[in-house]
Amino acid sequence: MISSTLLQMIDDFTFAKQYIAVNSCGPVDPGAPFSLFGPAPAPGSFFAIGTSEWQANTPGEIFLSLSWRKEGLPGNFTDHYSGYGASFNNHSFLVSFSILLKGKWQTLSIPSNPLFATDAYGKISAYSVFHLIIDKRFLKMGQTENPDALRFGQSKTGFIKMELTAPAYGFGSGLYANAVATALLNSKGGIPGVMPGVPYIPVIDTLGLRYVPG
Repeated sequence: MISSTLLQMIDDFTFAKQYIAVNSCGPVDPGAPFSLFGPAPAPGSFFAIGTSEWQANTPGEIFLSLSWRKEGLPGNFTDHYSGYGASFNNHSFLVSFSILLKGKWQTLSIPSNPLFATDAYGKISAYSVFHLIIDKRFLKMGQTENPDALRFGQSKTGFIKMELTAPAYGFGSGLYANAVATALLNSKGGIPGVMPGVPYIPVIDTLGLRYVPG
């Protein structure tokens, strides 16, 4: 886990070169591929990222870009999850965002942000970019702290959090065993039916964080 911040000012944006990142399972190294929400994402699973710069100055806007690891990334979720007995499509996976201010998570958006983007051909894009606009009433709520003391779960400000809100069955880990059993039961002449794909686990290859100071 990286605990220092190196910032480079370019035009109106500040690019955070180093930051602290954690998911539902604990700290992650953003310099290497990592599971966004952990090994079995379900509603409530989260990813949080923070920089000590936000401890003294709440950002006015935040741009978070995620580059998905191409290995294992489905072309589309409808085909990938066929046989699961549940409805999946490219827009099924939704996330909400919140910002930590004075020890409380303040919601930045309604929980209807699609986690994945699609290209012109309806395939899952290799990138997702989120533009978060901070409510003006939050801009003066930042609390100055010792930059060296930025710690998730201890610091009272300095982080944003992305939380998985839908679908109710997450990425299908709890449905997989039944989907396999169904395929086996549908076997004909000793030949099993079409086996379902394994549940997709979103893995980040690289990420970028930039913001406009408030």
